[in-house]
Amino acid sequence: MSAPAPDRARHRSRRPRRLALRRRARAPSGFRRIHRLKLLTALLLTAALSVGLLLFSVVLATADAGFERERLDGRLRRQVAAARALLVAEPGEPGDVARLAADDGLAGGYPQLYVVELAGGAGHVRLAPRTPYWPGLDVVAVAVDEAGRPDGGPHVTIARARRIPPAGAVEPLRVLAWSVPAADDRSATVVVGVATLAAADRSHSRLVSFMWWSGGALLAVGVGLAVGLARGRFWLVDRAVEGHEQFLHDTAHELRTPLTTLQAIVGAGLAGDVAPREALGHALRVIQGTDEVVADLMTLTRIETGRAPLAAERFRLDLLVEALASQRTDDPPVLVRVRPTVVSANAELVRRAVGNLIDNAVRHGRATDKEAEVTVEVGEHRVTVSDRGPGVAPQLLPHVVERVTTGRRRSGSGLGLAIAGWVARIHGGQLTAANRRAADAGGAEFTLELPE
Repeated sequence: MSAPAPDRARHRSRRPRRLALRRRARAPSGFRRIHRLKLLTALLLTAALSVGLLLFSVVLATADAGFERERLDGRLRRQVAAARALLVAEPGEPGDVARLAADDGLAGGYPQLYVVELAGGAGHVRLAPRTPYWPGLDVVAVAVDEAGRPDGGPHVTIARARRIPPAGAVEPLRVLAWSVPAADDRSATVVVGVATLAAADRSHSRLVSFMWWSGGALLAVGVGLAVGLARGRFWLVDRAVEGHEQFLHDTAHELRTPLTTLQAIVGAGLAGDVAPREALGHALRVIQGTDEVVADLMTLTRIETGRAPLAAERFRLDLLVEALASQRTDDPPVLVRVRPTVVSANAELVRRAVGNLIDNAVRHGRATDKEAEVTVEVGEHRVTVSDRGPGVAPQLLPHVVERVTTGRRRSGSGLGLAIAGWVARIHGGQLTAANRRAADAGGAEFTLELPE
């Protein structure tokens, strides 16, 4: 009974490892928030588009139904008014209805007309359509209702009646009744016009169906556009987050070098391999260099995030580069070729960027040949630093000024190029990298361009 215990223990020991792997596989919290924001934006855009299409469809359908009804009411009003005009032309004469019956456009036209005479609370139809379509409609009741109204104006009602062809079909009707002025108090005449809403309903149904299909297609296209806009809108955010995370990685990678150097110096001093004063001096120089890098990073971060203004001024770029080169202790010295040029930038940041480019050229250009030439040229608002080293791998040229690449020129490119590229970008310029021609003894060439 106790034999399976080790298996259970192994099973329990493997479970936390799997959970840990799952946790490590999750995206960073910043990316998860961006992805959730993308989804929320796409959903909100889709919901707004859906509500907008729905409201537009409802308004359009309602307007179309009202338009069809008004159009039919206008036809009814014109037909009934024409018949009523014949009946009131000469009130009291029996020839009025006869003239109306002889008019093919009224008696045999559409909408269909009825003339109802009321007397003593009852009524009878004096004129009916030659071919009535809706025999089930009680036009006498409509006429009685109309006669009881005090204003005597035309009134439109909705009714339903069975149509003769086809049998059994029931259609919605639009009925308009209009009283004719009575010749005496004992009788009254009412003209009743009848028209069907079926054609208008069919037209309205076709419009609604078309709106459903077209609205669905527009919604599908809108969803695609919403997703595309959400993705495109946050693409720059993704790039920014990736850039910052990569820059943090590069910074940590670069700062490990001086820390490792300090550890080695301190260890050598404690072991007695190096004199304490010499070890402290060496450590101080490493700490000072690291402090400059950290200060540059803090300055660049404050400027890029807007927490500190970019204090730009106009200065002679050639004089700055000459002063920087004169302060260096390279052996042999760096060759400087300058032409007078004025730029508008932050002088301290430009000094750091140019110094990083020269350090990079000296470190890599003289890695195998201590006497290799390093040249700095200034002119036309740009600084070009070139060396005679092994150059940059072609596949890394587009990225060498953006981040640390361990395969660059057989060693790490360092944080200096990333800082120089950052200085160029925040000033509206650019830093480009290229390989020199083999005919010119090869090497790498970095050009820092600044605005005028």
